[in-house]
Amino acid sequence: MIVTSPQDLWSLHRAGFYVCDPTNLTLDAAGRAVMGAGISRVVRERWPNTPERLGRWISTYSAPGIKPGQAAHPDECTGRLVFLDRAARLVYLPTKYHWRERADPALIERGLGELADLLRAHPDLRVALPRLGSGLGGLDWEGEVRPLLMAALDHPDISPRVVLATPRRD
Repeated sequence: MIVTSPQDLWSLHRAGFYVCDPTNLTLDAAGRAVMGAGISRVVRERWPNTPERLGRWISTYSAPGIKPGQAAHPDECTGRLVFLDRAARLVYLPTKYHWRERADPALIERGLGELADLLRAHPDLRVALPRLGSGLGGLDWEGEVRPLLMAALDHPDISPRVVLATPRRD
């Protein structure tokens, strides 16, 4: 069973968890990943070189050939979508193609499948997840996203290493 925690992502990060950053697949004019709001903004502020590194990942592995100033199209995403940053203890999981768009459940489902594969391949990995796609992504958590998360990650070999961060918002 996936554990739910009232702690925020960064408290879990300090406790040794990797934080999952729900990102997009948009590059700015210089080829950097667009990381302007939400968790991505916090990541960009804490690790200033992330937009360049993530931009290279997007253009090389997720959507080879994507040009600066563009967002990936679903058909362009032929490589791996999930990017594991061991140094910063971050996992980047795209939830939308363009930062202005609504999150895409199919993209989230594919990313969660890759995250499950990563967890199986790296038994030391513990991941703290936000409610993917349901904040700035505009999806319904209970109806659209939670079922995808449970299908992909609620397995005895990986679910004990996944924590869903759900801090109270008073």
